[in-house]
Amino acid sequence: MLFTNQKKETFFKKYNSFQFFKYHSFNGHTEGNIFPLFYGNERSSNRGITLVNFYNERGFITAATHNSCNKEFFDWPKKNKKITFSSFDHENIAIFCDTNYENKKDKWSIFGGKSSILRRCFYGKDSFDYSFEYILQFLENYKNERKFFRISLEDGHEGTAEVIKYIDNSFSSFLMKILNNYFDDKTAIFIFSDHGAHIPGPYDALFYEEKIMEKYLGLLLIILPNIDKYNALNILFNQQQLITVYDIHDTLLDMVNINKTQYKNMERKKGQSLFLKIKERERSCQNYPKEITNNFCFCKNYV
Repeated sequence: MLFTNQKKETFFKKYNSFQFFKYHSFNGHTEGNIFPLFYGNERSSNRGITLVNFYNERGFITAATHNSCNKEFFDWPKKNKKITFSSFDHENIAIFCDTNYENKKDKWSIFGGKSSILRRCFYGKDSFDYSFEYILQFLENYKNERKFFRISLEDGHEGTAEVIKYIDNSFSSFLMKILNNYFDDKTAIFIFSDHGAHIPGPYDALFYEEKIMEKYLGLLLIILPNIDKYNALNILFNQQQLITVYDIHDTLLDMVNINKTQYKNMERKKGQSLFLKIKERERSCQNYPKEITNNFCFCKNYV
């Protein structure tokens, strides 16, 4: 994506990108990772700061799309009724309930819908293209408003590791349109996975150890404006520290201060804003956090 950009010098003066190499999942399934991301607490708790409400209360217009037929892109916890579901102002979900795309009787089918091993198309388009178009329309309609949007894609949710390759060109084009047309010094882009590949497939037999490691070490990239209102040295340092969704949550809370002189540098019990330098000794598999120590931890030899 970067090397095909014709205005390389202008591009790199405007943006900074960071990759967090030790971003670690709590487990290999979505709900256990995404629920803490949205609420800043585990799914069994009745406390937390809901990201959607947090941004709505501060005057942001919010939008969401995910290419699966769900209330959310994870199973909403039924046991804890104290946590209420929070809707975005604009949502693009219903189209993915079309029976030409997803079979209501078998939502886990490997031949259609969000877990298909076949290319996921309907009405002449890939499913992800509907999401990209929706968000670009949202950005254009609210060009001068404060906004927060989430786009989630399940194209890697299958065992062959082949389907996700179809998204590359469209995603690159979508991202470049945002960077060239809608990105300014008050904008940030987070690209992350809740976990790595976990659905059984050929890689389980051929690369079992690597597959298990990938299951817990997901992807976290952040694109930020190249300005002096955040401490890039802290973020660079944090790229090599143990990071979890709690830190992403607190960073997203802190992002509302991007147009102010100083960040709040939020530091809470389970996570902290990535604009604040992480205390290296406190981040290890032995003492942080319990959700990781009870499962697998792949940073123990390095932290």
